[in-house]
Amino acid sequence: MWTRKIAMIIAAAVLTCGLVAFAQHQNPKKDPPAPGKPQTDAKQHDEGDEDNETAIKLADAPDVVRAAILKLTPEKNIKAVTKEMEHGMTLFEVEWEADGASKSADLSDKGDVLAIDTIVKPDALPPAASAAISKHFPKSTVKSAESVQQFYYEVLVMVDGKPNEVKVAANGQIMEDEHKNHEHGKAGNGKDKDDDDEGKPEDDDDEKD
Repeated sequence: MWTRKIAMIIAAAVLTCGLVAFAQHQNPKKDPPAPGKPQTDAKQHDEGDEDNETAIKLADAPDVVRAAILKLTPEKNIKAVTKEMEHGMTLFEVEWEADGASKSADLSDKGDVLAIDTIVKPDALPPAASAAISKHFPKSTVKSAESVQQFYYEVLVMVDGKPNEVKVAANGQIMEDEHKNHEHGKAGNGKDKDDDDEGKPEDDDDEKD
């Protein structure tokens, strides 16, 4: 009699332990994040990796990229080389010093130079550029400025009998569709209504009379 009761108690204990172990397996306990370390989502981390920059050595860049960089500046002037993914495309950036100015360039993985930036002093901006900044941002202070050179191709294509002038970079990135901008009120042409009205003669009702 007692032997049967003991056996039933042992069986119940084993069954309980099994159920607890199964529940823990189905819902594993997550370790809390370390103090000061934010909890990250794996999916968000993967998506954010596309825009991450990775510092590399010049020697680790592809041969065509390295050759293009050395055409821009001697190796002794190079401060940094980085590799990044932007819009699904591999880009390389090189930073260097030349004639006391800081410069940088973006290159495709084929060695095409896409843009060259040169840091300039705010007071070295052309007078017209400074005047435009003051007009549009009267209470602003210019903190930094860069002279930017972009390299692209202008291609005229016909779509349904209508011309489209497209700017495309050597790495295949579309820069601008001017025809589409014209259809949407010439967006991005950089002109204000006031600028368009400048120079236009005003109607003189007295002369009409």
